[in-house]
Amino acid sequence: MKHLCFLKRIVFVTLLTVCASSYAQIVKFIDNKGTLRGLETGIGNVAEIYDATGGQVISLNVFSVIVFNSIGIVDSADYGTSSNSITINNSGRYEITYRVTTQTANNIITGSEFYLEVAGIESPATRAYAYSSNSIAVGKNTVTVTKIISVTGSAVIMVKGQVYGSSQGGGGGNSIVNMAINGSSLIVKRIK
Repeated sequence: MKHLCFLKRIVFVTLLTVCASSYAQIVKFIDNKGTLRGLETGIGNVAEIYDATGGQVISLNVFSVIVFNSIGIVDSADYGTSSNSITINNSGRYEITYRVTTQTANNIITGSEFYLEVAGIESPATRAYAYSSNSIAVGKNTVTVTKIISVTGSAVIMVKGQVYGSSQGGGGGNSIVNMAINGSSLIVKRIK
């Protein structure tokens, strides 16, 4: 009897899907509690930018925009991209993940910090810190942050970073922390 009930649900869901997709362009399904739900179009649309070349210098005590010089998958109807940002064009709920990989040289010990900026404002709970030291042959470090945000209208998304401490001090013009090749990305995915 259980198998028959299960088969009825599959047939019913399939029938609803076929009917809905051919007439109203809305897909309906029954969840595990027996509730009829609609599947919104556009859910799961994504945009990705990433850094394929590395080399950007992260300065001491000055937040700068992280440059992602390559464009990955972009659903261009919903997003705009540049070398350092993704613009969300539609209201909704989004999952944002950024990953930043830094590297040091010349026996420097550094501490760097990063955060997600949404519409010109630091997004709460998105600070991430990296400690790097190549004096022990470990000159690279990666931070990864995922945040869920709600957007009304449109919003520009970017990542900013700075070095907050260094054994090199002011640096005298030398690089303190550089971005590592193929180690950084910014991904935005609509979830509702």
